[in-house]
Amino acid sequence: MTVWDNLSNHDRFLFQILWFIRRDTSHNSAQVRFSEYWCFPLQKVFYPILFVSCLLVGCGDDKRANAPATQQDVTTLERAADYQEAGQYRAAFIELRKAAGNKALTVVERRRVLLAQARWFLSLGQYRRALSILSTVPEANQNSDILQALLEGYLGAGKLGSAEELLNGTEAERIPQSQRLLSRAKIAFARRHPLETIRYLRQLEALMASWDVGENVSPASETLDTTLTKTLQAEIAVVWTMAELALNHVVEAEAKLDLALQNDPDSVPVLLAKAQVYGHLGEFEKAEDLLSDALMRLPETDLMEPQKVRVLTALVSILGAQGRTSEAVVYSRILAEQNPQAAELQARLDVALDLWREGKLAEARDELMSIYQDAPTDHIGAMLGLVSFLLGDEATASNYFETHLDPETASPSLLEAMTQSFIRAGRMDDTLAALEQAYSRDTANGKIESLLGLVKLMQQDPEGHRLLTQGLEKEPHQKHMWLALAKSQLSVSTDEAIATLEKALEYLPGDYQLQLNLMSTLWKVDRHADARAIVESGFRVPEPTLTAQLLAMKYALLMEDTDEAKKQIKIILARDPENSIALIDRAKIALHTQDFSIAKSTAKHLIEQNPDRPLAYFLFTRAVEGEISEFDRAEKSIVALVVNQNRAAGYVALSDFYRRYHQLEKAERSLREARRIDPGLTNLNQSEGQLAFQRAKQYLSASDFLQARNELMRSLQYQPHDLHVLILLIRLELEMGNIREAEKLMSQVPEHLITTDEQAVLTGSLALKKGNVSDAENILTQSWEKQASDQVGQTLYQVLKAQNKPVDDFLRQWASRSNSVLPIVHQGNELLEKEDYLKAIHAYESVFAQLSGNADALNNLAWAYHKMKDDKALETAEAAKALAPNNPYVLDTYGVILLAKGETEKAREVLTRAQSLAPENISIEAHWRQANEK
Repeated sequence: MTVWDNLSNHDRFLFQILWFIRRDTSHNSAQVRFSEYWCFPLQKVFYPILFVSCLLVGCGDDKRANAPATQQDVTTLERAADYQEAGQYRAAFIELRKAAGNKALTVVERRRVLLAQARWFLSLGQYRRALSILSTVPEANQNSDILQALLEGYLGAGKLGSAEELLNGTEAERIPQSQRLLSRAKIAFARRHPLETIRYLRQLEALMASWDVGENVSPASETLDTTLTKTLQAEIAVVWTMAELALNHVVEAEAKLDLALQNDPDSVPVLLAKAQVYGHLGEFEKAEDLLSDALMRLPETDLMEPQKVRVLTALVSILGAQGRTSEAVVYSRILAEQNPQAAELQARLDVALDLWREGKLAEARDELMSIYQDAPTDHIGAMLGLVSFLLGDEATASNYFETHLDPETASPSLLEAMTQSFIRAGRMDDTLAALEQAYSRDTANGKIESLLGLVKLMQQDPEGHRLLTQGLEKEPHQKHMWLALAKSQLSVSTDEAIATLEKALEYLPGDYQLQLNLMSTLWKVDRHADARAIVESGFRVPEPTLTAQLLAMKYALLMEDTDEAKKQIKIILARDPENSIALIDRAKIALHTQDFSIAKSTAKHLIEQNPDRPLAYFLFTRAVEGEISEFDRAEKSIVALVVNQNRAAGYVALSDFYRRYHQLEKAERSLREARRIDPGLTNLNQSEGQLAFQRAKQYLSASDFLQARNELMRSLQYQPHDLHVLILLIRLELEMGNIREAEKLMSQVPEHLITTDEQAVLTGSLALKKGNVSDAENILTQSWEKQASDQVGQTLYQVLKAQNKPVDDFLRQWASRSNSVLPIVHQGNELLEKEDYLKAIHAYESVFAQLSGNADALNNLAWAYHKMKDDKALETAEAAKALAPNNPYVLDTYGVILLAKGETEKAREVLTRAQSLAPENISIEAHWRQANEK
């Protein structure tokens, strides 16, 4: 299975890729849009190459560039207009370049030149380039012509919100009323409101009828120019036809076009539209005749205009639909011969896409990079953003998206990729800004609205819930959004989460993930009968589906009925031997029942099936640990498989293995290797955050608070919403006496996310640090009586100690109610204080396997060994020092043991370091003096 196969789980990305390849140049505009088989990907690189060629033609030295503004400059613009009207676009571009190079132009003259340049790009369909030129004209200098060009550019680029904003502004009065009505009709059609489209067109027809009696209807005076009238009539007919076809009114559409052709038989847009009607009806020969007629009527130009591209593209599709492929190839060559480089770039793009489909993302990115250097189009730039995102290079992806993606016109699928790349790059403000811009322009788009809601939920913004809910009402077929909404509701109201999942299944009946989440949620709230009903509903047919049996397997696991789960797994794998869900559960059951050989072989099968699946490696490491008790042998077995596969997922699992044994340096090296191989692996950041969190706890146990804080901040960079990290940071600030800072952090903890015992620990610790010891004890005792937890137990123990109250009974109670090593360690500490070293050693040794990462406990055990003259004292002290090299108490123990062993010089060095770290500690100073006296 390739990476490309894995992407099928993320249909939003695949859909976007398809959208890129198949999208017609007028897809996002209110222009004529042909049916699917009329699209032609060559256009996607054709116009930018024409633009580049024009730049090359016009880049020679021009001695007149800095001449003062004279009548000559006016002549230059007129000459450019003449060239363009004659179809000589390259010559027109040179003249426009000359005019623009004159630095002595007045404001009015500069505006005329910019407008002419923008018109040049608009005529070739380069709408975004035209808009970038027009945007340099200050609003105060925007006259009627500039506003009309802006409106045309917005519509052509698909920026419907911007067009509507312009039409609703006060400056819209300077745009002729006919253009305003036609633009509103185009916007309505682009938003799939055909009836509203026709309503605007009827108003426009009524306006044009008034011209016949000489009325002026707009402050921007309409003229009775015959060409203008014909052009408007053609545009009305075309847009009206599209609206009628959307309503399936084929007869009305054809009648509207026939009337337009009576008025202007040479109108190419109308001929194209009528050809589309015939194509819609399957009358390909009639469509071909009309397209051939349209082609004959197009003027000769030195650059191919968009209209000619559309006619030729339509001919290619129509001929192909008739099986006349040889003729279709001829017209394809005509398109390619207009610019051979475009055909070459299209061939290179096809190579990149083939690499993409094969899962060779890195190679695809390299090919796209090469294409981008020759044709830096928005299309290629956005594709580079997407492939960079899929490779995990969030910084590069976000840069390409920022440069080449317009949030107003981008599809929700691509917006989702951009959103994730921005979030992973730590650009939450940019993410929100982009989504809010897209949403403000298209509030009716449920996908964009729900995506904005999800991002706001991530930031604990209450508005996110409302937006996500509203977005799903508009676009209910978004499974991952339903799941996100239900997850957000679980912590507040289980009933709401259940209702959400039930509603989602109304739109997506039979979906496995939704049913599984609903069944699990019902089980958690003890609605076992309802959970079972979901399973039984799938067995009411003679042949249950695979989904039904998967749900039955999951239900058996909820019931802890291992035999039934195994039975269902056997049935599932008989039907589908490669079913990964069943294989994963078989491995998990085998681990639970300590059948490590089955777990190991199944995990290996999963790795062979998909070597990039992290969970398979995690299952393998657990199976090896269960099968081989010795760390060195287990490590060797796991490393051998990971190195052989050489996949990022394997190194992440290896890092997790090392973390469990507190081998944090090895864990870090493994993660570095994983990031080198695949920086975009899904759970890589999570693993980095967990490693930093574990390192922070280690520093905390060594009382190295500053280093612990640094690691917690690093962890938050990878896991900004991890509650456990935030809570430990609060406890750290309290330990350091930074009460005010701790209170500020506590205010950032969402109340609906924190558990009762976590709340009790924070509140009790805060009261303790403020000196309200009795209050702290009451808060923690109440929580302890309701539910014993290690968090509450640890803090309550500290409170009891602070009051010099007996703790032995509490520690025994804690040990009986928990499997944690903490109460045993504290019992050992208490025995150590009483100088009952032998019993203390027994307590520590009973949980020795779990002490490998606890510097304090190892230090105490080393001291007890030293007092009992046990040879294990030195190696235990060295282990504690390795974990906490800057802890003065650990160094003190190590130094005293070295001194007792006769290693005076080394002991003196260690104790000098300990004394410098804790100069006020009397005991450490005494040991230091003792070492220096020898």
